[in-house]
Amino acid sequence: MKLLLVHITIILLGVMSSYASTPIPSSALTIDENGVITGLPDKYQPASFDFSSAKLSIADRSLTLPASLKPLFIDTASDLFSSASNKQKKLTYDYSFIAVPSRELFGITVEAQNSNESIFIIINLNNMSVTEATLSTPTLGTYPIKITR
Repeated sequence: MKLLLVHITIILLGVMSSYASTPIPSSALTIDENGVITGLPDKYQPASFDFSSAKLSIADRSLTLPASLKPLFIDTASDLFSSASNKQKKLTYDYSFIAVPSRELFGITVEAQNSNESIFIIINLNNMSVTEATLSTPTLGTYPIKITR
């Protein structure tokens, strides 16, 4: 898990290098079985993520992820916190959440289990919009994902 968080932080800082020339402090977030996110500054509370609808709620605003990204969350909602693996699904995912409050950015990493492929989603907390999504694979590198509503 620590390695994954370090990987996420490196990706997030690399993607955002055009925003600042100095290191940007970031923090790993936790999410409980009810979708409550902890670790964000008070001004972003309450915070939650609903896996059944792919909806992020931060303070008094919310964002439902675009249609092109929803299957990463909705298909796995019922099994996310279960210790038993779901043999019927082709892929299961690990989720990590990270925030860079000084830049008002929120990141979600979705990593396919048994694969080195991952998707990183950056959300602007100021206007609650997806600013970027990328697919990363060891053989093909990193590519942007077209965001569709």
